Amino acid sequence: MAQKKGYEVDSWLARPDPSMGIVLLYGPDRGLVAERAKAFAAKTGLPLDDPFSVVKLDGAEVDRDAGRLLDEARTVPMFSDRRLLWVRNASGQKALADDIKALTSEPAKDAIILIEAGDLKKGTGLRAIVEAAGNAIALPCYADEARDLDSVIDDELRKAGMSMTLDARQALRRNLGGDRLASRGEIEKLVLYAHGRREIGIEDINALSGDVSGASFDAAVDAMLDGKVGDFDIAFTRHCQSGGHPFLVLSSAMRQLQAIQA
Repeated sequence: MAQKKGYEVDSWLARPDPSMGIVLLYGPDRGLVAERAKAFAAKTGLPLDDPFSVVKLDGAEVDRDAGRLLDEARTVPMFSDRRLLWVRNASGQKALADDIKALTSEPAKDAIILIEAGDLKKGTGLRAIVEAAGNAIALPCYADEARDLDSVIDDELRKAGMSMTLDARQALRRNLGGDRLASRGEIEKLVLYAHGRREIGIEDINALSGDVSGASFDAAVDAMLDGKVGDFDIAFTRHCQSGGHPFLVLSSAMRQLQAIQA
């Protein structure tokens, strides 16, 4: 079965198996899914800003237009040896699952399929199809644990040529949530704030670093009141992954609505 454990994913992405023409990245940490998808896309060697080489699709779009992904996969590239078909926001769409099933039976010769999905239940739908195929691989993406956060922190510090005191690192870990992109954004902001110095201290953390969970809470409430379903889904997921209580979002939104009506 073509699947990896969570701790094996980064190693596989560092040296992808070229025989895997379909790559499914899934899990509750959407930031980590997106970050790893970008890493895999870069490994293809294709120019990611070239619409003739990289076709970006949305899961809902593929579901509305049954057979769309299949047609794209069988299209002969005009300006490159192959194309990357990058599908985002995949979930339980039947049309997408049907197209992927067809492509596992008759692999596309000139296309690589990259799929970003949310948390998919084991043994069902898209995940089951990919895991059972010989030319596809499923890569899980779960919320960062302490050692994963340390790896992200070390990566950003290394790129900036900086170090961090132990108490600063401990404080930063407490502030970071379970979403990889949000956490990396906080670290990048911190590095930029301390630019010109060799070491980041606790005073820098206290002065600048925000709480991802708290930020996601505010974003979820705002998105709910604005009727932005997609933004709410992302922010609410981040809030819950960071240890926030779901009912607090609803309670805050209700209080704001009552204040507006008063």
